[in-house]
Amino acid sequence: MVSFFCETGVDSLNSSMRNQNNDSLNYIAIFSYNPNTPNDSWSSYNPNLPSWAVQQISNLNRQKGYWVKMNSTGTYYKQGYLFMSTNIVLSSGWNLVGYPANDERNISTSLQSLSYTEVHSNQYNNLTNTSYWYVHTPPSSGNLTTTTPMKGYWINSSTTQTWTVTG
Repeated sequence: MVSFFCETGVDSLNSSMRNQNNDSLNYIAIFSYNPNTPNDSWSSYNPNLPSWAVQQISNLNRQKGYWVKMNSTGTYYKQGYLFMSTNIVLSSGWNLVGYPANDERNISTSLQSLSYTEVHSNQYNNLTNTSYWYVHTPPSSGNLTTTTPMKGYWINSSTTQTWTVTG
């Protein structure tokens, strides 16, 4: 689960999925989630599909979190403009969001303005080749203790509200 804290304003999805040497990352597919489309909440992009196939994701933005299925371990690099603040609209229920800030923060501090029941993040460990679910339940329970740049988060929002993340 990943996110971006900056945007160039002109990025296509393929130009976003690059490493620091500007080489394309070896990924299978990218997925995003929109709770406001209950009949088809998941969108995807698969670079291996033929050109006539409909791709639902055309660019990446800092408000969303993304699931990226990789062929191999890789580190992405994105150069762009850092925003002083970003408003992320949360629907009631589960939302897959980005964390568009450039610094790590205590999760209770990051989410202090929100009404929510749980936060989850899935993080991959290169050393053990496994992924782990981290969970935070307010006010301060669980093994998810910080919000970290470039990570994606599932937030179970108690109501429709706006999360303002400062850069």
